[in-house]
Amino acid sequence: MALCREYVNLMGGDIRVSSRKDFGSQFWFDISLKPAEANAKPINEKKQGVNIHGKINSSHKVLVVDDHPINRIFAKKLLLKIGFTDIDMAEDGLQALEKINQNNYFLVFMDCQMPNLDGYQTTALIREIEKNKSGHLRIIAMTANAMSGDAEKCYRAGMDDYLSKPIKTQKLLEILSKYISVEPGIIETSVDNKVVEEPVDLAHLRLFTNGDKKEERELTALFFEQAKYSIEGLLTAISYGDNDAWRNAAHKLKGAAANFGANKLSQAAFNAEQLEIAAKDIKRELYNQIVNEVIQVAEFMNYETNFTNSKIKIFSS
Repeated sequence: MALCREYVNLMGGDIRVSSRKDFGSQFWFDISLKPAEANAKPINEKKQGVNIHGKINSSHKVLVVDDHPINRIFAKKLLLKIGFTDIDMAEDGLQALEKINQNNYFLVFMDCQMPNLDGYQTTALIREIEKNKSGHLRIIAMTANAMSGDAEKCYRAGMDDYLSKPIKTQKLLEILSKYISVEPGIIETSVDNKVVEEPVDLAHLRLFTNGDKKEERELTALFFEQAKYSIEGLLTAISYGDNDAWRNAAHKLKGAAANFGANKLSQAAFNAEQLEIAAKDIKRELYNQIVNEVIQVAEFMNYETNFTNSKIKIFSS
């Protein structure tokens, strides 16, 4: 529903819902569209070039907390691109607390769902510690969830602001402008004019690699290494009927795929995450869809994987 709302809003429309207990829900939307001309061809309104967003000139030290290496890398690259130069990384809340105790950070970008100590728990602990000393550490939530109520949950935990993943440059700068001066600058944008969606949005990926082929191969290898863990996690979750493990594996893959630019794979993982309590046969179908999307991404990136051999199971229909 969050994606539907975003698409409808982008087209200048409105989406609404009506629910009645024990009867179900109805969803509808209104969009004003112009009739196409007789010989009109489909177009993608993304235009070649750049968008002016903004940059900062900052020596402030910041901390990125995320358990997924792909997400940490992409967050750091984006922060470097907009002007931050001193960036630390932490893999979970426990490591974040250690670093916060040892450093003076301007702000923290905090993932919400992490093992050991998640972002909500970590933030709550930080706010408790602050009660006994002066100062307030700015904490910006990062989450791959974009559902109603997620922002409110972050604010209740004591976070100052909220970013949905993958992080959009303009939204990041809007939030940063509350705490630091943002100067006009240029950030490259997509130059892809294709109508058909490819397995990977290379224009998005190359915003972070700046066209460096070696760096692109390294990121690709890391992405598939982590994707394999998620796929194995989904398979194990099916075998043991573990709904929490299923949701966590799908959630991790969803965010990493979105950052990498594998949007169709990210959507497949999102669908799986939302159906955590589905029957086993439905999960098998969702799992197969995800594996097939991963294989398509691998073929598109000319990357050899073992996802088609016996180590990664494909369920027969």
